[in-house]
This record gives sequence, structure tokens and C-alpha cells, in this order.
Amino acid sequence: MDIKFTKDQLETLAKALFVASWIGESGDEDAAEAFHELEQHVLKAIHEQKTFPWVEYDAELEQFCASDEVEDQWVEDFIEAHDDEHFWQTLEMQLAQRDLLEEFGEATLESMDSAERMDKLHEASVKYSEVFAEEGIVKLKLVK
Repeated sequence: MDIKFTKDQLETLAKALFVASWIGESGDEDAAEAFHELEQHVLKAIHEQKTFPWVEYDAELEQFCASDEVEDQWVEDFIEAHDDEHFWQTLEMQLAQRDLLEEFGEATLESMDSAERMDKLHEASVKYSEVFAEEGIVKLKLVK
């Protein structure tokens, strides 16, 4: 198989594989290994073709990687943004689920059809989303 990529597409592929490998490390080991192998295959080809000067071979790790500067930028652009968004979405959903349990009780929630339950969950999470978007964690307090 012979696939042609523009330089921009190849750079996007390298970024996507970097992100997939990074996120994959916290999940299924087989998937993480598959991502890493594919990333190595692509980075090796980029390195051999001298397509981008930022692809390097790390002899100590015995693998190809992006330069520290490029990896730092990708972490900032993609990983930190993803982690931040994931944090807020998870917090909003957990608080919304707690509120629904308090308001309706487990039995009533379980008796609702999934569409109704999801609508109520969405409504409950939106109020947190709006507050957090405006205030961040300033209004978040632990009450004992």
C-alpha cells in the first residue's frame, strides 16, 4: 500500500499519533502499544526522509520522538486542553448526577426512560457549566 501525504497532513498525523499514544498510556495496554508502534513507524519514516527537523532518534530510549520543544508545545496545545476540558465535564456531570439523586431518588431515576433521564442530567449539568465558565472554582466549596 502506498499512501501519499502532504507535509501538513503528515505533521497532523504525527500530532494525532502523539496524542493517541499519550492518552492511550492511561488505558488499555494493548491499544497503547499499538498506538506507540504506529507512532514509531511514522516517526521513523519522517526521520529517514528528513521531512521535519524536529523528529529525533533518542538512543537512550531507543525510539523516535519529537524534539522537546515540539512535544512541549503539543502537550500544551492538546493534552493540557483535553485534560482541562475533561476535568470540568467530569465535575459538572458528577455534581449533576448527585443533584438528581438528591432531587428524585435512585428508584425514580431508574424508572425514567433514558431520554428523560439524560435531559434532566443535561439541564442539571448546564447550571454548573455556566457557573464554572464564569467563575472557575471560586464558588466551589466543600461543605461538611
